[in-house]
Amino acid sequence: MIPEVAAAEPAVVVVSGGRSDLNLATTSTSEWADGVEAFFVTLRRAVPDATIIAISPIWDDDPVPAVLHEMGAVVEGAVTAVGGIYVDLGDPLLGHPELMFRDGVSPNDAGHAAIVEAFEAAYHPEGS
Repeated sequence: MIPEVAAAEPAVVVVSGGRSDLNLATTSTSEWADGVEAFFVTLRRAVPDATIIAISPIWDDDPVPAVLHEMGAVVEGAVTAVGGIYVDLGDPLLGHPELMFRDGVSPNDAGHAAIVEAFEAAYHPEGS
């Protein structure tokens, strides 16, 4: 998606990911980490003047696997290395099945609102 993002010439790019990478991150940690780093380097080259914000990986209402927090640390290192901002949302869905869609994995509208609330609480842009 990086070419499409660059074509839009955004002032801000928000990157969210992680859960779908869980298997790769646990079976091929260094390969996954290298890919994360390469992604942010490529993104920065494509949008040199944009503010890049990466949010921590989000889990569902079940206990969060420890590896997800480890993945967040890799993302934090990669985004800050290119001058971006990392926002740790915590675990806004943990213990709240009412925030989940029927599939038990995806947040429903109330879950998305909880994620937005967590972002607003955690995001502190420079100068504010």
